[in-house]
Amino acid sequence: MTFREKNAAATLLILVAMYAVYGVWLLGHPHTRWEVLGALIVGVALMTLISIVWAIGLKFYSLARRERDEEADERDRRVDQKSARNAYWVILSILWVIPVVALVSPSHVFTANVVIATLGLAEMVHHGSRLYYYRWGA
Repeated sequence: MTFREKNAAATLLILVAMYAVYGVWLLGHPHTRWEVLGALIVGVALMTLISIVWAIGLKFYSLARRERDEEADERDRRVDQKSARNAYWVILSILWVIPVVALVSPSHVFTANVVIATLGLAEMVHHGSRLYYYRWGA
């Protein structure tokens, strides 16, 4: 696997893990809006920190194995473009649900979580698509 593939796989795993932990915590019992806001802030900060530490460790691993550090070529740009397109379609398809949820939901926290879940799913599709296109062709 190249550095870009490993990075896409690691980011996908981190996203799935963090959203799974957040979802289990959220469904555990009712929370106030401030608890949810605090959990979101801590979750985003933790996810960012883990991603940065993982990317640095992965870069050192690649350097230790003397892997070439190649610049992005046409294939990399095509993979990024197709992956972003897939994430865009996820956002567009779910975006129409959010106003309905906002109208019928008894809680602003639930509506905010639907928005967060939409963005999280789009990011998972983006990185999953990158991994798929790198492994099985763009």
